[in-house]
Amino acid sequence: MNREKQQLFARVTREEMSMETNFVQPSIPKFDGHYDHWSMLMENFLRSKEFWTLIEQGVPAAAEGAFLTDA
Repeated sequence: MNREKQQLFARVTREEMSMETNFVQPSIPKFDGHYDHWSMLMENFLRSKEFWTLIEQGVPAAAEGAFLTDA
């Protein structure tokens, strides 16, 4: 039984590793001269990364007189 567990563990580990190597990260859309198409691709990309709210709402500014650190 111990040998069967080892074989199962080895198979599952190999499958997990192959899944990791097959993962393809989406690339950032490059501007190709067609603004309407590119802007749609960029919006979809930013929404998928959950950054679209920064476009719609902007980046919050620091309060007046606040002490800012490198962090």
